[in-house]
Amino acid sequence: MIYGDDNAFTKTDGDIFTRELKAAGVDVVDTETFHIKDTDFQPALTRIESKHPDVIAIGALFPEATKIIQQAGKLGIKAAHDRRQRPQRPRHVRCRRSRRSRHGRPVRRGTPARSIPSNLDFVKPLHGRVRQRPDQFAAQSYAAAQIVGILVAHGATTKDEMLSGLHGVARSSRPCSAPIGFDSNRDVKSSPVILAIVKDGFTYFH
Repeated sequence: MIYGDDNAFTKTDGDIFTRELKAAGVDVVDTETFHIKDTDFQPALTRIESKHPDVIAIGALFPEATKIIQQAGKLGIKAAHDRRQRPQRPRHVRCRRSRRSRHGRPVRRGTPARSIPSNLDFVKPLHGRVRQRPDQFAAQSYAAAQIVGILVAHGATTKDEMLSGLHGVARSSRPCSAPIGFDSNRDVKSSPVILAIVKDGFTYFH
């Protein structure tokens, strides 16, 4: 795996990868780190490739992730790429399509979104108004606003009441989200699926 060690978001990626891969019994053959604004990842990728991994777990924001995937393609690395976050937007996908054909493996990522009727009810009218498909962030923002609306409807008016109310949010299908709920630490509980990049954007990966 390779992740940024000087950013809270990407360092968390590394922590999650380490914990979950170990729990799943996956053999991590190499771990590399980088810093924000790094541009040359070939030495790290060469070390990774020397261990012949099946998958490279990448914890990176868009600028560095793009370069990592691009340079992996140039080096002829055949391992699939798994990412906890991004690319979520079609415009991010476009810059990867040629690289997918070059190294023959899809970039895969997890997402809580599913093709459920409530999702389609959100996508179709918005697509018609703005002439482009809403991305993950639009859906998450909409779902978050709905959850806040539910809390307010049940009488929450302060921050503490909102936080307390999150414990009672039901794990049920809401527009633009998979079945969702919150644990005792207020972390989201949902059922992610895996997407692969294809010609027209994303498809479900089986």
